[in-house]
Amino acid sequence: MREHRGRIAGSARQAMRMLARRGARAAAGRNRILFFAVLFCTAALAVIFAFSTGRLEAERIRSVRQAGTAASTCLEGADISQYESIRSLSYIRAVGRKAPAGRAVSPKGEEPEGGDLKGEGYVCRLSALDETAWEIMVSPAYTGIESHYPAEEQEIMLPVRALEDLGISRPREGMEISLEVETGLFEKRRETFLLSGWYTDYTAGSGQEAQGYISEEKLEEWGGSLEEELELLILQRDTLGGQQTEERLYRDVGLETEDQRFTGGNTASYEAVRRLAGGYGAAALAAAVILTGMFFLIYNVMQISMAGDVRQMGLLHILGMTDGQLRDFYLGQLKGPILGGVLGGTALSALLLLTWVPTALGERYLGDWGGAESVTFFRPGILAACAVFALLSAGGAALPAILRVIRLSGPEASAYTGGRPGERRKRRAAAGKKKRRRPCSPGRELVFMAWQNVTRHRARFLLTVLSLFLGVEAALGALVVARGADYRGAVAQRPDFVVAGSSCYPAEEGEGDLGGDLERDPFLTGKDGFSLLYDNDYDEFSPISQEVKEQLLAAEGVDQSSVKLVEGGYLSPTFSRKGLEPLNDTDDSVKELEEEYGSSGLPVEVMLGADYCTVQILSEEEIRELTAFAREHDLEVDMESLAAGTGVLLLHDHILSPAKERLAGESVGEPITFSTLWTKEERERRMEATQEELEQMGEVERKTSRPLILCGYMDTKAEGFPDFPRSWHGENILYFVISREGFDKLPTEAKTLLVELDAEDGREADVQKDVERITAAENRRREEAGEAGVFFISAEDLLEEAGSYIFVSNLVFGVIAVLLIFAGLLNYFNVCVTEILSRRREFDMLERIGMTRRQLRWMLAAEGSFYVLAAAALLLTVGSAILAALGAFMGSRISWFAFHWPAGPAALMTAGLFVICLTVPFLACRRGR
Repeated sequence: MREHRGRIAGSARQAMRMLARRGARAAAGRNRILFFAVLFCTAALAVIFAFSTGRLEAERIRSVRQAGTAASTCLEGADISQYESIRSLSYIRAVGRKAPAGRAVSPKGEEPEGGDLKGEGYVCRLSALDETAWEIMVSPAYTGIESHYPAEEQEIMLPVRALEDLGISRPREGMEISLEVETGLFEKRRETFLLSGWYTDYTAGSGQEAQGYISEEKLEEWGGSLEEELELLILQRDTLGGQQTEERLYRDVGLETEDQRFTGGNTASYEAVRRLAGGYGAAALAAAVILTGMFFLIYNVMQISMAGDVRQMGLLHILGMTDGQLRDFYLGQLKGPILGGVLGGTALSALLLLTWVPTALGERYLGDWGGAESVTFFRPGILAACAVFALLSAGGAALPAILRVIRLSGPEASAYTGGRPGERRKRRAAAGKKKRRRPCSPGRELVFMAWQNVTRHRARFLLTVLSLFLGVEAALGALVVARGADYRGAVAQRPDFVVAGSSCYPAEEGEGDLGGDLERDPFLTGKDGFSLLYDNDYDEFSPISQEVKEQLLAAEGVDQSSVKLVEGGYLSPTFSRKGLEPLNDTDDSVKELEEEYGSSGLPVEVMLGADYCTVQILSEEEIRELTAFAREHDLEVDMESLAAGTGVLLLHDHILSPAKERLAGESVGEPITFSTLWTKEERERRMEATQEELEQMGEVERKTSRPLILCGYMDTKAEGFPDFPRSWHGENILYFVISREGFDKLPTEAKTLLVELDAEDGREADVQKDVERITAAENRRREEAGEAGVFFISAEDLLEEAGSYIFVSNLVFGVIAVLLIFAGLLNYFNVCVTEILSRRREFDMLERIGMTRRQLRWMLAAEGSFYVLAAAALLLTVGSAILAALGAFMGSRISWFAFHWPAGPAALMTAGLFVICLTVPFLACRRGR
């Protein structure tokens, strides 16, 4: 054929196209299999990656809206030089500036424009932001943003819930809003603002305050500035964890004082990937395994038929075709099934991603968080990448045949069988003369022939087995992650019911509630000790009274063996100077504070907000867990004194900077005493007394313990901290733990802080009715007495609240697992069918020398069984170890992860492979009749 510059010219091109069409008809069976393999590869990859990225995006948006900001790390009390220093760091994506301005209160007696007055009351916090803070950190957490961020001096932007508190139901831009703003401890300003915009926020469910915004000009008028005393909102790279970011920032940024500290956390994207796959590294590995399995799905089809393709092109080479013509001929007959499969797979996946997926994932997942309008599941880039991958996989699978023809001469290619000529004879000659094999039964002879056929192409056998193993292993891995990460497992680890006292009066909305996020601590609060004991700051107060505790324990259906009581009390601590210094967030030392405020008669603990504390009694087992944790992390704490009952350990929620951590280590061994609160009678008497009567009463005589040892400070946010139940805790609450023997030395009786209950099997509904009845009656009594009430958390209610999240999570993993399972079975089906199609001449020859169809069928079944048995052996050995390692890794990344070896799915998939290896030869031989 004529060529021009390596290309076929003139009528020769038409002849080549005719030969390609006839070659395609001759290989119609193989090409149909190739078409469906490429179609499935394209569609499956697009759906898997679109499902995964869609779920990640929905998870990220949900986390940002729940937190009220996209920032993951912050630094309070910063200045402009620190801002510039952090901006220059390579691992920081963005830094925004935020300056708190004050608290907004609705003025009494004024009717707001556009609504009815609800009366005087707290409205929201006010802050000023720079452009980066608003555009990148804050606005992504809101929906329904109307109009613009404040630019003029009197403009203000408020959340919808703040407007509703003001009685404004129909806001409009430019309307006047009168507010009283507390800009300092004793500073109040009366302002009339112009509404510049509004938005819907989603932080009320987590107990956070509403947040409004003013312009930078108004901030400066009030004496503030975006140049000093800033709160920096920091967003690091998604691949960097919160703890790593903190460590790097402490190393790279100079702090003005020892009290300054970075509060680091993982980005929303980092958390989303962690919940889905355990981390970015694991996600990349999972993607590589999936892509490898899909590549083998196409590669095996071409590899098995390669010998016949090489022989065909070898004959054409003998007839005079050049290498370029052979390449065009071969690719020409593959072009139709490959391009058709890619286009069909792309169309099918696009249809699914544009119709069913957004409804199944987005709306159900983000229905309570502003909807899924901003989540895009149809991503043209992903579809294009999947299509390109399928094309490259098909091209890569066809490349060995082309290279083989180019490397061999025409006669060698026309006689090509897939093995290396003379190799077996050389091995036999090297091994010497072997003993002649004894004759065996026809059945055993068929098995021997099958083994010979399989091992004749060892590389192909090993690659096929490896591809089957990868497909099955990937599917089982997806099932392990899906089952282990199921939120129902998180609920199962929790008690059926938790009954506790409210954090204060009045309790903030969202506290004591998980709101569908089972990783959030329901007893984490931003309140301080004073708020915790609001109207209940007397020694006899117990969050769970003795009567309520007895009623709960006596409820019919309660599993008595699983009851867990958290006991302790509320007291006033008195530190030594050295012991208190880590809690000192002022510029003066504790000694200087004592000298400055000593004349007021108030202890320094009051000045630092450390005058109330919670002391919880720990069991011996819990103390052993803390001791092991301290030993593992080499912490400077005295666990021996804690276990002996002569000391107390202060738990804190990551409130210490590195400099303060060093001071905490130096405080170990310092004395500390605890004093009782007022008695209820004394408190009532003093609350009703006049100032003159209070002066006559003098100081309250309170019982004080003998000095105990301060065993040190321990960070509860550190990785690996033991998980044991605690009462209300947070950055602003002093929280001590002590042994039972140590608490007996304190001058107060142990109170019940919370109760954990499990119901007997099938009695959950009955127990819940009793718990609801008991808590309702107690709340009526406490409301009359002016005390904080009680509440309970039900595991069944948590499951109901998290129903949509559980559905979507399981759906994502389920779809991925089903597609991978189908890919594994389809891969083996393609192997069996392609093997039969490529060996038709061999089978004809075997039939001519006397082999029956039945024998041929059983020989093929035996060959397939060797593939399945080899893959099953890999699965039981290497696969089991990989799944166990996957379970351990996910367990370290997700607190509630529970590993279950998927014995049932593994057995079903192996059985499916055996069914295929038996049915395909039967159907093929029956059709051949």
